[in-house]
Amino acid sequence: MIPPVHGNAPRDPHASDPLVGHRLGQFEVLERTGRESSGLLYKARHSRLQHRFVTLKVADAGASPAEPSAQPLEREAQLIHLIHHRSVVEVHDVAESAGTQYLVMDLLEGRRLGEIASEGTLDPKLVLRHAHRIAEALAAIHSSGVVHGNLNSASVFVTADEDIKITDFSTSTLLKDAPAPADNASVYRIHRETARVDIEAFGALLRELLGRTSAPPSDRLRTSLQHLADACLSQQALTSPSNGAELVKLVESLVRLHAAKHRSSRWKVSIIAAAAAASATLLAVAVWHVVPSGAAQRSPYEAVRGKTSAGCAADGRMTLKASAYMPTPSSSILRFYVSRSDEAPWPDPGQLRLFVGEGPTCSEKPPNLTKMLVDVAVGNSVQVIDLDVSQYDGKWSPGEEKTFWVGLSERGFAAYRASGPIFIQRGGAKP
Repeated sequence: MIPPVHGNAPRDPHASDPLVGHRLGQFEVLERTGRESSGLLYKARHSRLQHRFVTLKVADAGASPAEPSAQPLEREAQLIHLIHHRSVVEVHDVAESAGTQYLVMDLLEGRRLGEIASEGTLDPKLVLRHAHRIAEALAAIHSSGVVHGNLNSASVFVTADEDIKITDFSTSTLLKDAPAPADNASVYRIHRETARVDIEAFGALLRELLGRTSAPPSDRLRTSLQHLADACLSQQALTSPSNGAELVKLVESLVRLHAAKHRSSRWKVSIIAAAAAASATLLAVAVWHVVPSGAAQRSPYEAVRGKTSAGCAADGRMTLKASAYMPTPSSSILRFYVSRSDEAPWPDPGQLRLFVGEGPTCSEKPPNLTKMLVDVAVGNSVQVIDLDVSQYDGKWSPGEEKTFWVGLSERGFAAYRASGPIFIQRGGAKP
C-alpha cells in the first residue's frame, strides 16, 4: 500500500527531508528513494491522476554541475531525450516549482546493480544477461551521439522483473564526431568525449561483477566474460571494441556460444581440451569456435581448429595457458588468449612472444620463429595477442596445420615460461 502524504502513516526514514509530504508542481512527494551524482530521487504521485506514480529527480544543492553555464537537470534531460531504448530511463518532463527544478522520470521499482552485487554471489549466466542488456543500451546511446560518461554499478538499475535501466546521465556528453542537435544549443556547447570512456567503464563494471560470481575460475563462461572485460580495458586497437555497436557483437557471440550448449542443432561448437603430459594433469585450456549452421564461409581462415597440451617452466612451477580463435567469420585476425596456469592476475611486467615452429621449449634459444611480441598488461588475468594471418596468404595451404605457442620472457630468456602447443588448421579442403 502506498503511504498517504498526510496522516498517521509510519514514520518515513526521510521524514526530515523538506520535500517529503509536500508538492512539486502537480506531484505529491511521497518518499526519498535514492541519490544520483547530481540529484536526489523521490517517489511521487500525480495529484489528480492518483494512480500515476513517477520518480522525481531534484538537483542536489551540494553537487557541482558539469557545465556551470547550463542548468544541469535540463542538460541531462536534453541528452536523454536524444536516446530511445527500452534499457535507458525515460524522462517525461523537466519543470520548476517554487524555484526548485526537477525531472519527471519513469518510476523504477527494483534496486541498483551495485546493491545486488554486494549482497551475495552472482550466477555467471545472470552476469551475461545483464552484460548483454547494458551493451545494447550503450549501442543505442552511442548511435544517438551521446556518451554516458558515468557507467558503473550505481547507474545501472535492475527492475523487479530483472530488466535493466541505465540511469544518471548527469555527466554525459556528446560524441566527438556527433552532429550538433539542431534545437539543443546548450547540449552542443558541452565538452565532447569518445565512446571508449563507456567501453572501459563497461569492462570495469564487468570485472566488478565477476568478482562476485559464484563460479570457480575454471568455469568456461566466467573465463569468457573475463576475456571480454580485459578486452574492453585493453588499449590495443585490434583487441578492444571502440563503441557500443562493436561491444554488442562481442557480447552476442558469447550469448550464442552459451546457448549452443543447449541448442546444438542450430550451433556447432568445438571445445577441445587436451591432457597434460605423463602425469595426466589436465591443463584446462579450451579453444572455442562457433559457426552458424549452414553459414557460408567468407574467409579461408574461418574454420580454425585448435589442440592444446601442457606447457613448461624453467623453474618447474607456474606455466602458461593459451587458446585461439577467429573473432569474426570475416576477420583475418587470429586472436590468442593467454593466462597463467593459476588463473591469477599478472603481477609483473614482461614480454609475451608468439612463436610458430616446432613447439614449446623453455630453453634460452627456442628453435622457432617469433611472430608477435607484446608487453604484459600488469593486473589483467588474461593477455591478448592478435595475429593478422593474411600475411600467410600463399604460404598457408587449405588443410595445412601450423604449431603456435606463447612464451613469457621474465629474466632475459627467450621463453622462461611457455604454453602448450596450439595446432591451428587453415579451413578448406587439402589440395
